[in-house]
Amino acid sequence: MPGKILVIDDNPPSLKLISEGLKHEKYEVFTAHSESTGISMSRKNHVDLIVLSLVNSDMDGPEICARLKKDPETAGIFILVLCLSDRAGQQLICRKAGADDYMIDVDADVDLFLVRCEGLLRRSHGPVIKRGVMTLISESREVWIAGVRFANLTQREFDVLHLLAKRSPRAVSGMTIYKTLWGGGEPPSRETLKGPRPDLRTVDVHIARLREKLLIKEWLKTKARGYRLLDVT
Repeated sequence: MPGKILVIDDNPPSLKLISEGLKHEKYEVFTAHSESTGISMSRKNHVDLIVLSLVNSDMDGPEICARLKKDPETAGIFILVLCLSDRAGQQLICRKAGADDYMIDVDADVDLFLVRCEGLLRRSHGPVIKRGVMTLISESREVWIAGVRFANLTQREFDVLHLLAKRSPRAVSGMTIYKTLWGGGEPPSRETLKGPRPDLRTVDVHIARLREKLLIKEWLKTKARGYRLLDVT
């Protein structure tokens, strides 16, 4: 699978080993010896994946992940963190900071490393929508936030979130959501509602469920014109 990969590693031998392995698999590979250079190159070269190697490194992995995910220009890039061991619970810290995957002891299983890269690149090349650290994958109906997969959404809840993400940062009215996802003309009034056909209250319920399930109260805003999804930070 073609793709642009940036390897960030302040240890020259490790950087060379990882980058040459990826080049052998026909990826377009860029390398950076420091955090600042890596962030700059990720913007300039529009890479699909960042391999952040902390093997024999003095770099602050969680801090780098956080900076990349907070920057609008790099927030949508997937990050794979490599480390010799899960020292001081660094895997969890990196994931909370925005890492999409984390791998320990790459030398012990190079094939698995390449599979992980391919999987992340597949996600980056697929029909996805990225809003800050949130990624929506249309084909598999997946929602990822800062490297964590949320599999608890119903089909309709995903559809509502997907519509808001596509229209972001514009507000979408409840009427527009209803007509787009439920079809038909004007929703029936509460007084005349009969049978299973939903009215606009259903839209409100789905928004409330999204806020509860994804913990997004602070960035799923209700406006007078409807609902507006901000970039997830």
